[in-house]
Amino acid sequence: MAVYYRFSTEGGDHESLGKQRDILGYGLPEQNFRPGWEKTGFDHPDEVQTLLAPFTTHHFFIYGITELKSPVDKGHLHLRPYSRSGFLQDLEDCNGVICGAGFELAGEALQLGKKLLVKPLKGQFEQLSNALALEKLQLARVMQRLDRKAVQLWLELPPNALAGYPRIRRS
Repeated sequence: MAVYYRFSTEGGDHESLGKQRDILGYGLPEQNFRPGWEKTGFDHPDEVQTLLAPFTTHHFFIYGITELKSPVDKGHLHLRPYSRSGFLQDLEDCNGVICGAGFELAGEALQLGKKLLVKPLKGQFEQLSNALALEKLQLARVMQRLDRKAVQLWLELPPNALAGYPRIRRS
């Protein structure tokens, strides 16, 4: 699950928060949370909400909870159904991303200059390798389990600079 956050010292809806610091996230299809889901290495959306609940000065946008048919706001936790356009807009507007250590979202977040906290899926060698590389290159922080202290320390970090990957296509 990935989470985007927006920092706010005042209340307000999504539109009124503008370009303040956000955290954006994405979840997993609901079939991943049927009996036996815990063997997949994914975190249940309820566990993620419990992890983020104490950080009330930040707005967290959690995507991909497929049983949702429309957005649900629980104070500073904003649960969102699948929405490609909504997800991309929140990714652009947010200050940071909490997600698995897969390549695609982490790469997009870095390209956009987003602060990144990754949690590799258990038993996924690629994710462990990606997390190690991101940490060694000082491009992201890593947590091996849902860890409130790791989130708190990460939220206190300054934003990343744009990654600025070079264009290598030749005409």
